[in-house]
Amino acid sequence: MLAVIATGVAVVACATLLVGVRGDASSLYIGGRLSEPTGYANTTAALFLIGFWPAVHVSLQRGFAWPARAFALGAACLVLQVAILTQSRGGAIALALTVVAFVALTPQRFGALGALAVLGGLSAINWETLTAIRVAGSSESLATAHEAATTQIALGSVGAAAIGAIAALTVRRLWSGAEAPQALMRVCNLALAVLAAGAVLLTGALAASNRDWIDARWQDFKSGAYEQVDAGTTRFGASLASGRYDYYRVSLIEFREHPLLGIGADNFSVPYLEQRRTSEAPSDPHGLALRILSQLGLVGSMLFAVLLAAVARSFIALRRRRNRDDNAAAAAALAGALLWFVHALGDWLWAVPTVSMLGFVLLAVTANPMTSPESTDRRPENVNGARLRRGTRVVVVIAGAVAALSLIPPWLSAKYEQSGREALSSDPVAAYATLGRAADLNPLSADSLLARGLIARELDRIALARTALTEAVSREPDNWFASFELGLLDAEGGRRSSALRHLSTAQRLNPRQPVIAGVRREVRRGRRIDAVEAERQLYDEIEISVAPTG
Repeated sequence: MLAVIATGVAVVACATLLVGVRGDASSLYIGGRLSEPTGYANTTAALFLIGFWPAVHVSLQRGFAWPARAFALGAACLVLQVAILTQSRGGAIALALTVVAFVALTPQRFGALGALAVLGGLSAINWETLTAIRVAGSSESLATAHEAATTQIALGSVGAAAIGAIAALTVRRLWSGAEAPQALMRVCNLALAVLAAGAVLLTGALAASNRDWIDARWQDFKSGAYEQVDAGTTRFGASLASGRYDYYRVSLIEFREHPLLGIGADNFSVPYLEQRRTSEAPSDPHGLALRILSQLGLVGSMLFAVLLAAVARSFIALRRRRNRDDNAAAAAALAGALLWFVHALGDWLWAVPTVSMLGFVLLAVTANPMTSPESTDRRPENVNGARLRRGTRVVVVIAGAVAALSLIPPWLSAKYEQSGREALSSDPVAAYATLGRAADLNPLSADSLLARGLIARELDRIALARTALTEAVSREPDNWFASFELGLLDAEGGRRSSALRHLSTAQRLNPRQPVIAGVRREVRRGRRIDAVEAERQLYDEIEISVAPTG
């Protein structure tokens, strides 16, 4: 499984680079950061870094042929350097922490240190080329920088593979399948422990002597504007401002107000818009721990803690068997799962199924799926116990089938909504009808109704537009955009008091949105409102944030 994950992620990384070389490289980047294939730089970084530890593990296993081990070290170099193109600071922090965990837990720690030294050195050599894409000023310069980075990554990966082949052949000749002398290993472990302790003491001394610098970084994290992050030539070492402190602040407020059950999954955007101190509009708190705490409360947090405790228990039980190969595999799987978890503490990785799937597969490997001698001991089953288990299976199957069937209407709704949006430019009447079917299939969402209202307004069917938007507000009373659109429609139709009422609701739900305040001010003055222009201003705000580089 570890070999499959390492190979699959390496293939995706290679394909991503080739798409940029043979196609439009700028389409892969947002703000000078590699965002594809997931669409977001931080989740892209997590995707490649999750495959890093399985690749390192395979490169160290003498059970694999030396060409496979060489390929694995080259793959580890490839995914690491492609991850650098994302300039994800969360990914860098998660990688640094999992380096410590992997080296501490793997029984092959000295081979791991050697592999990490090779990979770190090759990445340092290519560092300037890999980070130069960040400052590309046009599509043409970005394409040139991407080609240069691809060439350097290819050379680095081939170099890592060559070093891996030499190392594998050398180890095979020196040890001939035997383990290193235990006395030598004990001395090396002691030396490593002394170095680790010295590093901890040195870090503590530096932190104590640089309190002013640490305080300045903390204030920067608390109150800096996100634009400061993009001011430098590289995100590594740039301002810590990102708005996350404000996201966390609102999350903790919501937890204090709803401690037991939380506010419900994915219900963060409404309270944040009401209480925010930034111009950001996130749909989640950008942190797994605070997401679970604020949205699922103490109940959800305890259930998640039970999951982690169960995995930890299995991992500890595995290590007690003292099987070197199993322990090495479990350590690599745990490092990959920890990378997902640590990175998810500061970003919304859970929203990308591919990335989360890899993290949980590695968590499952960590939880010891290997067959133990005890599991082969078959004992006679109690008849009543067997019947109870069969009954439990039937209940689980029925519950699973009901749950699966319950997903069909929302899925169909999403397909109809997509079809309606695609048909909008060519046949708006058909698009309006298709969106109606989408709205009927998913009575919990107002998205299709909002789209219907906008289409009806463009077709000058004002009564239909008002009906759709009114129903959208009824379905989602906390949806500021639905109230805003209804306010625009009433303002254009001369219904001043109704328009002000809906605009007031929108401003209450999103008090820091300047477009709402501007429209409301114009309506109060009795001036004519251009709904298309107001929507264009909102669109421009979004476009600035997500426009591809160049």
